[in-house]
Amino acid sequence: MSAKHRQRQQAAELAARHIRQGGLDMASARHKAARQLGLDLREGNAGLPSAREIEQALATQLELFGADDRGDNLQRKRLAAAEAMAALQQFSPRLCGAVLDGSAQHQDPVVLHLHADSPEEVAVFVHEQQLPARLGSARLQLADGQHTLACWKLVVDDTAFELWVLPSSALQHPPRQPLGHAALPRASLKQLRQLIASTDGG
Repeated sequence: MSAKHRQRQQAAELAARHIRQGGLDMASARHKAARQLGLDLREGNAGLPSAREIEQALATQLELFGADDRGDNLQRKRLAAAEAMAALQQFSPRLCGAVLDGSAQHQDPVVLHLHADSPEEVAVFVHEQQLPARLGSARLQLADGQHTLACWKLVVDDTAFELWVLPSSALQHPPRQPLGHAALPRASLKQLRQLIASTDGG
């Protein structure tokens, strides 16, 4: 295997991980992975993975993690997610990403989608509750195209959270998967509690 091929494979695996964890679109995940690995971002660079290579890496990861048993770490993150969602019910929270699909590793955050008429509503809540959160941004494919969203990041009891602020309309028109046009898998608090019950002790 050539150095360029190994480089492409590493970038494809990292890009697939970004897609799987947070629902990044293909282009954003590829760009983020290349930047983290210090690769030349210009098109035509032999070290950049193709869409096909990223798709294959994503399929491999989903198959691998899907077959893995859900351990204490995953159940702990899901319980933490349920507790947070209960506290955030006014924003109709939805769980997505690695904690939902069962692929979460220790360092993976709990990704929650919050829905509000304006990002300021969540900002007011964060400040009123004195949450130790810092504001960043994230990109997500919504029904009407790519959007840059407010994203609050915090750590509670050793569990990392990312609170993505989506428009209220995303409840009826949920985000799309970066590969294809299907809706991004998400779970309500009720659905998450059912999932926790079904895997408890399993």
